[in-house]
Amino acid sequence: MKQGGNLLHMSMADFREWAIGLEGKAALVNEWTKDRDVIFSKSGAFDQSYVVVRNDFSEVEVQKAKQAGMNVLPVSSTDLCVYLTGKTKGGIDDVFNEG
Repeated sequence: MKQGGNLLHMSMADFREWAIGLEGKAALVNEWTKDRDVIFSKSGAFDQSYVVVRNDFSEVEVQKAKQAGMNVLPVSSTDLCVYLTGKTKGGIDDVFNEG
């Protein structure tokens, strides 16, 4: 929902799989997300980064990301709703208005 309009319509099962969280060293996370739809990101202590991206990774890519040292995490439906409807960079407008 954005300004009373529904911009994304899917089942809750599909919605839960629509995005994933990647957590690890900032340089590694940036490398894996440079050409991805970033929905949310935050920097942490000790050069750590957490990024939520649209889950268009293949199973092989997910395994490679884990082997590279990243944590691949599920994103709760509640958190994803907050990220998508927020007014910060990486919100729903950025996901669907790709240049």
